[in-house]
Amino acid sequence: MSRRDIRITVELVTRVRGKAKGGRMLDVGAGDGSFSAGLSTAGYRAHMIDLDQRCGRAVETVPGASFALETFEGLSDRGPYELILMSQVLEHALDPADWLRRARGLLAPGGMVVVLLPNFGGIYRLLGSRDPYLIPPVHVNFFTPGSLERAMVSAGLVVRSMDSDSWIGGGGGMAKRVAAGLVSVVRGVVDPRAMGIILRGVGGVGGVT
Repeated sequence: MSRRDIRITVELVTRVRGKAKGGRMLDVGAGDGSFSAGLSTAGYRAHMIDLDQRCGRAVETVPGASFALETFEGLSDRGPYELILMSQVLEHALDPADWLRRARGLLAPGGMVVVLLPNFGGIYRLLGSRDPYLIPPVHVNFFTPGSLERAMVSAGLVVRSMDSDSWIGGGGGMAKRVAAGLVSVVRGVVDPRAMGIILRGVGGVGGVT
């Protein structure tokens, strides 16, 4: 919870779900398990999937967590889940629309999908071809707030929240701190939802968990 992006995500999930507390969570591309660990403080029991075996080590430090070395398309645990997290993975998917439809089908009533990915409509677009997120074939999809919202709606999700953030984490010295400061200044005079570096969308389904 020391990372700002994790704290914001936990706060967002708690706010959007309201009185609904915790439940089963699917962390797609869980990496080091940081988000699963953060959301465990809000009562979520994470099932983490990743194609890197090292992700399995995180299970030991995340209360109630489980791990499977598998793809999202080949998911063996069909849920249902109160929360599905896709942090920095949808931009890698060959068919992101299919991923969102699959996620919709795995949700429990009242559940939601949280997507975090680079914002193609953000401030980095001023860099043109030097945008650090333009790295094909690693990133094969590029979303703006509008296109992510349309993709969620097309998948049968109700958009609960759509915003962006310009926090640049992980250290990086003076250059990164200056970049983050400049982004913050620009966001003070333009639409913050559109200009942040990282896009954060929440889609949900009706009913009560």
